[in-house]
Amino acid sequence: MNKTKYLLIVLFSAALLVMLFVYYNYTFSRDIKVGKLIKIDAQNVLTFQTRAGEEVIVDSPQIIIHLLKINTTYSIKIYSNKLRAPFLVDIKEVRD
Repeated sequence: MNKTKYLLIVLFSAALLVMLFVYYNYTFSRDIKVGKLIKIDAQNVLTFQTRAGEEVIVDSPQIIIHLLKINTTYSIKIYSNKLRAPFLVDIKEVRD
């Protein structure tokens, strides 16, 4: 009986660790940045440069590409995880 309880505890602990690992690695991380749009690629990939000089590259829905202007500052909300490249969720123009 003790061996059975021990085995169940070990299996339950292993399953819990696997679930925590999957949750940690594959849930979305959210990020909000302010940057100037510097490039739009043919594959709907946007490149922004933040005020700190960091380049941020995100995928974007094709429907909004024609609404964006190069050298305009935007506030962008980005979701990313290990399964997908960072992608744009929300974008708003920032007036200086």
